[in-house]
Amino acid sequence: MAGSSAGTWRNWAGTESVTPREIMTPRSAGEVQAAVRRAGETGLTVRMTGSAHSFTGAAVCEGLLLRPDGLRRIRSVDAEAGLVTVEAGTPLRLLNEELDRRGLALANMGDIQVQTVAGAIQTGTHGTGRDLGGMAAQVAGLELVLADGSLVTCSADERPDLFAAARVGLGVLGVLTAVTFRVVPAFLLTAVEEPMRWSEVIGRLDELTSANEHFEFYWFPHTDGCLTKRNNRTAGPARPLSAFRYRLDDEFISNTLFGITCRLGHRFPGLIKPVNKVAGRAPIAVVPWGVEDLVSDLGFARVVTLEWWQTKSIGGLEITMTPCKHWGARFFKDTHRGFGGYVIHGGGHALYHSGDTAYFDGFAKIGSRLKPEVALLPIGAYRPDSYRGVHTCPEEALQAFLDLGARRMIPMHYGTFRLSQEPMEEPVERLMAAARQAGVAGSVCVLPEGETDVTHPVNEPALTRRAVAHG
Repeated sequence: MAGSSAGTWRNWAGTESVTPREIMTPRSAGEVQAAVRRAGETGLTVRMTGSAHSFTGAAVCEGLLLRPDGLRRIRSVDAEAGLVTVEAGTPLRLLNEELDRRGLALANMGDIQVQTVAGAIQTGTHGTGRDLGGMAAQVAGLELVLADGSLVTCSADERPDLFAAARVGLGVLGVLTAVTFRVVPAFLLTAVEEPMRWSEVIGRLDELTSANEHFEFYWFPHTDGCLTKRNNRTAGPARPLSAFRYRLDDEFISNTLFGITCRLGHRFPGLIKPVNKVAGRAPIAVVPWGVEDLVSDLGFARVVTLEWWQTKSIGGLEITMTPCKHWGARFFKDTHRGFGGYVIHGGGHALYHSGDTAYFDGFAKIGSRLKPEVALLPIGAYRPDSYRGVHTCPEEALQAFLDLGARRMIPMHYGTFRLSQEPMEEPVERLMAAARQAGVAGSVCVLPEGETDVTHPVNEPALTRRAVAHG
C-alpha cells in the first residue's frame, strides 16, 4: 500500500472539502481489507473516494480516506458471455478504450468518462435511454470489503439483498474493490444537438422520448430556451467530428466555457440571465471584419462582424471591438482580414481581451473609454526583438495593464508551447518581477494551464504610475 499521508481533499465543483486524519492508496483488495481493519481498531471512519466528480458530500471523511488510484486493473473480459470485471478505481475512459479494442461497449453511460467505475455506479450516474437503465443497471456483480474487513462478492444470485442495495450504495455498505459489468457489441450513435424553445420541447416530449433511443434537454433559467440532445444507433459509416470541432464543441464550449460561466454566475448573479439568454440558443460568433467566411459553416446561429470601436448588444452583453497593433492575415496573402481585441460589458462588470498585440498608445484610450475591470494581456513571443512589432514583452504588457486602469491582469499567450526564442518560463518570471517593482503584484493573476479564476469585485484600480520597462 502506498504510504499514508495527510492533505485536503476537494470535489471537482469545489462545494465539498475535508482534511482527513489519513489518506492511503491501496493497491489490492487485501490492502483495502487491512486498512479497514486497522481503521476499526483505531476508531476511524473510512471512505473510498472516486474522481471527486460528485457535487455531494458522499466521499467526505475525517478519518481514513482511501484513494482509488491503485485499483485500476481490468481483471477479465468474457466477450461470449458479455461480462467484464474491472477494479473499482478504473476510470471509465480506460474501460471504454479496452472494450473498444475488443469490439465491445457499455450499453449506456453518463456525459463524461473521467469518473471511476465505482464512483459512477455508487452515486447513481444514469445517462439517458428509452429502453435502458442507468449504469448501476448494467452491473452483474460486485466485490466489496465490509466494515469488519471481510471480502465478499454479491450478485442477483449471491447475497441478492446486499447486491440490490450496494449497486447505488453511496459507499455506506462497504468499500467496492471490483465491479462486473454486462457489456454489448460495440455500436455507433448519430448525435443531433440543437436549440429548441421550452414550449416545443414540452409539447413534443412524448414524441421526442418515444422516437429516440436517447433524448435529453437542458432548460436555461430566465429564458424560453433549451438545448436538446438526441442519440440513436446507426449502422454507419462513422463520421466523427474533426479534431478542431471536437476541441471546440466538446472540450472548450461544453467544458471549459461552461465551467467558467457557472463560476461567474455563482459569484455575480446579475450575469445569469443575460448569459442564459445567449446559451439557450445556437451560439453567435463575433469576429473582426473580413473574417466571417472562415467561421460561416461552423454551426453558429449568426456571425456578427465588428470594426474598431463598434459595439453590438447580444443577449444582454455589450461587446465592443477595440484597436490593437498586429495584423489580420490568417494565410499568406489574405491581408484584407480584420483584427482587434474586445471589451465585454455585462452584469455591471467589464472584461478586456486584447487579442494578439504589440504595445501601443491605444491602451490608455481603451481604458478611458470602456473602463475594463479585468484585462487579459499577452506576455510571450517577444524574442528576437523584431517580434515586438506585433507582440508585447512582459514589461510592456504590465504597462498596458496600468494604462488601462484595470483592477486585475490575467497574462496569456505564453507557456503552452515554444512560440519564439525566449525560455518557456521567462515571460511569467519577468512579468512578476516588474509587477513587484511597480507595486501591483497582488493585481496579477497567473493561471496554471486548465485552471479557472473567479475574480472578486475590487473597488479600486491598480496603480496608474508608469512601470519600469526592461525591453
